[in-house]
Amino acid sequence: MYARNTPYVPPLSTSREQNFVVGNSMGGFGALKLAFSHPEWFSAVAALSPAVDLRDIIPIMSDISRVFGPKLPESYLEDLALTAPKEQLQAMQWYRSIGDQDFMRVANDNFTSFMNSLDINETYSVTPGDHDWFFWDDEIKKIFAWLPLQANN
Repeated sequence: MYARNTPYVPPLSTSREQNFVVGNSMGGFGALKLAFSHPEWFSAVAALSPAVDLRDIIPIMSDISRVFGPKLPESYLEDLALTAPKEQLQAMQWYRSIGDQDFMRVANDNFTSFMNSLDINETYSVTPGDHDWFFWDDEIKKIFAWLPLQANN
């Protein structure tokens, strides 16, 4: 039940064209995971400084085994992508960005080759920055300009 002065928020659209998924860092991993798991749900995905190789986040997330178990999967996102309908992945818009000083840059550079192997037309941007909110603040503005957003009238 909504409070009297709370504005009504309509339900999410079921139209793929109106749904996007965006995340940064581990949320970028989540955005990619969702996109590869359910490409029929989204028309665009954007990941800022995503964890594409889970081994990269061990130094900052020592309890990662609680999430993925004792044996960390090395190609988690790649394995998901290979099970998804290739045509649906190719129909999506993809944007991934990383700072040139980010500790996950090498893994993201390498992930570009994988995306190319699937013939996914992805915008991959490497710009000055690190794995921090200063970088993400600039990048999210680019994401909103890039997304095919429509004004509600």
